[in-house]
Amino acid sequence: MQAIYVISHEAASGIASTAVKDNITPEQARTGIGERYQSAAAVRGGALLIQRTSPELLDGYMRYYLNSVNRAPSANVQATFTATFALPDTIRDALTRQLDVVLGGI
Repeated sequence: MQAIYVISHEAASGIASTAVKDNITPEQARTGIGERYQSAAAVRGGALLIQRTSPELLDGYMRYYLNSVNRAPSANVQATFTATFALPDTIRDALTRQLDVVLGGI
């Protein structure tokens, strides 16, 4: 299962990169916040991909990435995951739209 989680994360990395680059300011890019958003966006993008293609794997995916940052999942795994890998709404929405485009072609 871990391989599927990592592949989903990697598959979403390109989409995440575009979503972040298109939705940060030049100042944010210079200060490195874009890199932090990129990491969170790739993790969240992988979750979106799994949610749309294999929703039964989503809980395990979230737990895997929470464990990877030494964060214990609470009773509400999704809330902990969302808070841990927080993104501005503009980036999250762009990520969702990009994934819709990609999956629409499949």
